[in-house]
This record gives sequence, C-alpha cells and structure tokens, in this order.
Amino acid sequence: MKRKLIILGLLPAVCALLTCALPVEGFLDDRGDEVRLTDNALVEYDPVFYETLSYIGDIENAMIAYHDGESVHLYDYPSDTDEVIYTAPEGYTITAMNSITEGWARHGLVLALEGNGEAVIVQEDGSGFIEIYRDSGGRIDNISCFSDTKDNYYFSFERNGGIYYGDTPRENPFAISDEGSFAHLTDGSCPVFGSHWKYIIYIKDVAGVDCIYLYDFVLGEPREELIYSDGSNFDDLSSTVSFSNDYDVLIYATSDREGEFGIWRCFTHSDLSRITDKSGIERDICAWNDYVVFSRTVDGQSDLYIVRGFS
Repeated sequence: MKRKLIILGLLPAVCALLTCALPVEGFLDDRGDEVRLTDNALVEYDPVFYETLSYIGDIENAMIAYHDGESVHLYDYPSDTDEVIYTAPEGYTITAMNSITEGWARHGLVLALEGNGEAVIVQEDGSGFIEIYRDSGGRIDNISCFSDTKDNYYFSFERNGGIYYGDTPRENPFAISDEGSFAHLTDGSCPVFGSHWKYIIYIKDVAGVDCIYLYDFVLGEPREELIYSDGSNFDDLSSTVSFSNDYDVLIYATSDREGEFGIWRCFTHSDLSRITDKSGIERDICAWNDYVVFSRTVDGQSDLYIVRGFS
C-alpha cells in the first residue's frame, strides 16, 4: 500500500494528508518540503525522474523509475500506480540505474547488470531495452549517461573503485566505440555528468576523506579539479542544470557533515546548504531542476521521497 504525506521542510508550511494524487495548493512550494511516495517496506534502489523536460510548476505529475535488484518499476504519482517495465534476464541482477540526461530533459533509462561472471549495460530506446556493453569481470556500481543528439550517447560508470568513460559513435548509436571498451579516467565513485558531456563530477578519497572532484574535457586536455572538501564524507551525487554558465553546475550530494547522512546542495565552488533535516539515512539521489527524488531508510524500512531542493 502506498500513501503520500507532505512533510514540513526547513521553512514553515502547512502539513496536509493526501487522500488522492490530485494537485494540491502549496504542494512542495518551499525549500525542504517533502512528499513520501511509498510505504511498503520493500527494498527500492536508484529512484530517478523519468521521461521529463521539467517538473517546475508540475511536480505532482512526476513519474519515478526505481529497481528492486530484479525488476525496474515505474511509479506514476498522479494515478498512484506502479508497474514493472523491465525484468533482468535469469541469472542477472541489476546493480545500477540512471535516467539518460539530454540537454534540459531526462528520458529513458540505462541499466547495469551483473551475472554469470559478466557486467552488462542495457539502454532503453523507443522499442525496449538494447544491450550495448558486455564484459567479464566485476560489477558496475553507479552509472550515468548523457546524450547531446539522438545518436550520440556518453557513458560513465564506477567499477572496482575506478571511473570509466565511453561514447557511442554517431553512425552506430548502440555500439560503444573502441571495440566495446571503456577508458579508465581516474579512481573514484558515483560519477555523474554535469550539464553536458564534457565534464564528470565524482567522489574521490583523499587521505581518508571523500571529496567532490570534477573531471574536465572542456578545454580539450582532460584535467582533474577538487571542487569541494570540508572534512566531511560524501556518499552519493547528482547534478542538474544550473541556469548559469556551463561550468557552474548545481550539485546535490549526500554528506555526513552534521554527523548523519543528509542531502545538501551547492554550486560548483560554493558552500553546501542542507536540504533535508529528518531522521534516517538518505541515499540514491537524483536531482532535476528544483527537486530531488531519493530513498530514506528509517528503522530498517526504506521508502521513496521527493524534496524541494532549490527555490
């Protein structure tokens, strides 16, 4: 059974119990306002915004995709329905998922699978899910995909503590270039693309502290840059359009800055600002424009939420 409850955020608001999924006045109006999407005690991973240009002014029509390790579910907020849209082949488990970023929009999904000693990547297109990568070895943890045209896709993922990168050639959009290989860029975790494919934001351990780094392709010669470190540890990242210049990215992250992992936001070189202040552990965040979808575990139960993160 699912239920929805608007939870007061960091700013004063009026609390209301939703008995249906219709738009309501004051719905996620203020920074820190939350809505809980699920209440079913199931394990839910990697929630992402699905098939959307923008939810600004229309967040109550959100669709959220997530997986349980075996299947991908699509949750539709307006109808309060949940349907399975993909099931992993027998012997395989879903290890990571993300929605594909294309300019200002999110559309489709990219999944990493593990099974039979192999790591596999499948990508959603108009006719279903297409396999684009298969390799022996360890599992893929965290994956990101950016598309700058309908035929050009750029991928980054974490595997065995390293960040890997690959792209699909324009003439063959579903075949990874360089004979199916991904190049190792650097060590780190949780890679996500910025507002275009030319830089990747990720977490890197520096002397026992997890810091936020940027890997930059913009000037032609790749370079690494430390963009945030305050002695706290980061566990997950998401980025979204900044409504500023290309280099100044709006970043959302989970951090233990105040002793327990919560969701924070900052621009590329600015101070962190806390978004959530509830008990529990937040993880698996995905940001789009003003909002962040995430999973929070409280007393052993994990549920999905949306929070207003930027106003």
